[in-house]
Amino acid sequence: MNTKGILAPGFHFIADLFQGKGLPDQANAGLVFDRYLDLWDDTNISEIPGRKMLREPLDRFAKEFNGLAKDPVRNESLDMVRKRRKMAMTEGSRSERYQTTWRLATGLGTDHPSENGFVFDPLIGIPMLPGSGIKGLCRQAALILGKKEEVITKLFGPEAESSTDEAAQGALIFYNAYPIHWPRLCVDVINCHHPSYYRELETSQSKEVVPNETESPVPVFFLAVDSGVTFEFCIGLRGNQKDSILDIAFELLDFGLTTLGFGAKTAVGYGVMKRPENDANIGKQRPANSWLNKTLNELMERHNASEDTMLRSIVLADAWNVLEDGEEKRSAFEEIKRHWEIRGWWENPRGRSIKKARSIYAQYEVG
Repeated sequence: MNTKGILAPGFHFIADLFQGKGLPDQANAGLVFDRYLDLWDDTNISEIPGRKMLREPLDRFAKEFNGLAKDPVRNESLDMVRKRRKMAMTEGSRSERYQTTWRLATGLGTDHPSENGFVFDPLIGIPMLPGSGIKGLCRQAALILGKKEEVITKLFGPEAESSTDEAAQGALIFYNAYPIHWPRLCVDVINCHHPSYYRELETSQSKEVVPNETESPVPVFFLAVDSGVTFEFCIGLRGNQKDSILDIAFELLDFGLTTLGFGAKTAVGYGVMKRPENDANIGKQRPANSWLNKTLNELMERHNASEDTMLRSIVLADAWNVLEDGEEKRSAFEEIKRHWEIRGWWENPRGRSIKKARSIYAQYEVG
């Protein structure tokens, strides 16, 4: 990445000493953004760069970051982090994918010379959504949806109102969310058209302060994740909990991501996500097999559960296992396996009940 200038003026020798001529191609992009962003030049190192000067270095950074998508080393690093997260996930954990419908801004409040930070994974320098933020989003969704206080406390733990309150863990574990592919960044802008008016409004006691149309806008540039980037969200269970708790968790996650949005500027549409087109279309497609379609409808109504919950249930596996019509059983099995593979359950069943169901189908597959 470009390292013609570095973040702190006067420290060029540090890069020269440890990196030779600038940072290597494998430099951590998050570190470059935090410590080596090209904001100063040698002719003007005594002044803090103005906001209008930020567009060019941020554009350059975003362009070079997006170009790393073709680097196999970067993609291998991303795969490695996701595999390590998978290994750390508890028994019964599940994951779902969501795609940004517009831009996503996260970490704007962190310290940075541009006055707008950004959250990168410190290990490989890729945008990530912290599990703590995902937990907060789901808790807020639970409050809005009117979940009972005892349910919220069970899921997330009691909310500490003061430093003397005793901390306790909830039943859910929220993991950091990572993109499934190298993401695309962009530079966005907030344009305040009346900066003098707002400054005077805060300091003046006069009621005659009015905005002036002759004021010069002051653009504020910041980094954001572009639309169309798919993240994988993982939630696990702490201790011996029922699988149905995860159904509630993902219900809250879905509402939070599709309605509330994640990160900053959600009031104007930032951070809102949806299920990826291929996943969304698949989710809406009912099973083509008539027996499976009818049985799922009956089970969903009887157990007051979602289609995904019953599709991976032991109840459905047992009902399928006693089918006597060989052709109908084979057709239903192929349809069940197809939906399981689409959702990633066939190769990676996580949870006691889904593993038991998988073993029932596996006996037929071997036979």
